[in-house]
Amino acid sequence: MSGIEISSGLKGDGPSNYTIIGGDCQVVNIKLAPGESCVCEPGVLMHMDPKLTPSTSYACSCRRYMSGEGQWRTIFTNNADEPAIVGLTPNRPAKVVPVDLAMLTAGGAEGLYCQQGAWMASAGEVVVSAGAECNPCKMCCAGQGAVKMYLRGTGTAFLEGHGTVMMKVLAAGEKLVVDQTAVLGWANTVDLTFRLNGGCCTCCCSGEGMFNAVLDGGSKGGVVILESMPFEKFRAAIVQPMPGQRGGKTNNV
Repeated sequence: MSGIEISSGLKGDGPSNYTIIGGDCQVVNIKLAPGESCVCEPGVLMHMDPKLTPSTSYACSCRRYMSGEGQWRTIFTNNADEPAIVGLTPNRPAKVVPVDLAMLTAGGAEGLYCQQGAWMASAGEVVVSAGAECNPCKMCCAGQGAVKMYLRGTGTAFLEGHGTVMMKVLAAGEKLVVDQTAVLGWANTVDLTFRLNGGCCTCCCSGEGMFNAVLDGGSKGGVVILESMPFEKFRAAIVQPMPGQRGGKTNNV
């Protein structure tokens, strides 16, 4: 479909303080100026300049826990008098998807909804929170459950994206129908709803489930980010019972 592009993330027009390397299982190298810090989930460090000081912080936030993130955060701070670099990589096989929240808010949105657990790290002012879905129909059928991750601020958030990551800017009133598991993130100006996949045979036998997600640009439009191979889908594809086994247990005769 025209307008959907392979994306390396949502970036501002100015120079960035990070570089992303690798084709998959990527690494983001973040350049921290003196006094700057970056925050990340535990376990994502690959390398760092010895001038950086690591520390941990306990968030003590119910909203953060509900968004799919743990309470502990790792912080890398540059206390030296010259720039230093820290290299981070996702805890799962994934691409690093940068999202410049300042650019997002400049487009009229206040923040970005994401699938639970998508956040990996951030530089600058980024608040990791959660948003509740109060519509019971959307809660059960739109594919994102009762609680969604919500990112807001003026810094850059780094998400985990699996497979091929694509991005589209929906115009006001424009809609896009996608597989429920393919939705990685969407601006808060975009409405995530659902529709029936088809008739009874299609719902039961097409392998696409009963409902598809619908991303609606509404009155303002906004950015949507998609991924081709979410981790749960990848895991289900490779974890299959071996011949002669049922549910992973040997079927002895």
